Amino acid sequence: MLCRFPCAFSVVFAALLGGACAQFDRIDKPTLWNDGLPLSDYPKGLQSVAAKWEPVGAPDKCVDKANEMQGCPLDTLEARRVTYADCETPWILCRCANATMSMDTITERFGWVPVGVRSYVGGLIVSPEPVASASASGDFLNFNGECVVPVFIHESGHTLDQGSSSNMDWIHGIENSTCVADYYSQSNAVENFAQVRQLMTIWKPLMNGCRSQSFTVT
Repeated sequence: MLCRFPCAFSVVFAALLGGACAQFDRIDKPTLWNDGLPLSDYPKGLQSVAAKWEPVGAPDKCVDKANEMQGCPLDTLEARRVTYADCETPWILCRCANATMSMDTITERFGWVPVGVRSYVGGLIVSPEPVASASASGDFLNFNGECVVPVFIHESGHTLDQGSSSNMDWIHGIENSTCVADYYSQSNAVENFAQVRQLMTIWKPLMNGCRSQSFTVT
């Protein structure tokens, strides 16, 4: 069973953000939050998901990625099949043995990603690079260093994109707005999309609270 949910947030939230741009052009608009997204809301807006797991052999995608890295010998590459309580379809998570994050940490942080977004992720690997960073290649994610939950959500949001950030409805929504969410949203329409995914993750569960009227448009 695929655990994907309809994605209806993009055009709505594009209208709230900003920047006249092509998909990869920098968005020259002011930011709503100068110091980044208000991540203090995450504990209230998210729920951790229980998981069961078992060790497995590393799939080809993880092996290929490990071969591209420095310091990730294949004989030390870990992999586990993880089934979260909110979806019966498992994920294969991979880790280089000397990575900063433990496999338990990776499993727990990936479980904070809402299942409707998480289900677009085909797999991930955590490298031994010490500096925190991450990237998405299609439906596969690569994490380095100590990546916090918002980074997992942001990168997973890229897999949900599926070309939405190049859609003219999204681009026009950006063009017709007066700001973007934060400094990273100014990078381009692609990163703006992933940051908006974070906003939806923070606020959607809080719709019945003080912000409820703001969400009637959805």
